[in-house]
Amino acid sequence: MILNLFITSIVIRLTGFMGFGLNYLLYRKLLKSDNQKYAFDIVQLADEIIEATGES
Repeated sequence: MILNLFITSIVIRLTGFMGFGLNYLLYRKLLKSDNQKYAFDIVQLADEIIEATGES
C-alpha cells in the first residue's frame, strides 16, 4: 500500500518536472524568436527617443 503510493507520487512528480522543463524550453525559444523579430523596431524607436530628447 505505502509502496504503491510512493511509486505513484514519484511518477506524478516526474511528469510535473518534465512539464516544467518543456515549458521553460518553449518559453526560451519563443522569447529568442520575439527578440529577433522586434530588435530592429526597438533600436529604431530608441534612436527616435534619443533624437527627440536631444532637440528639446
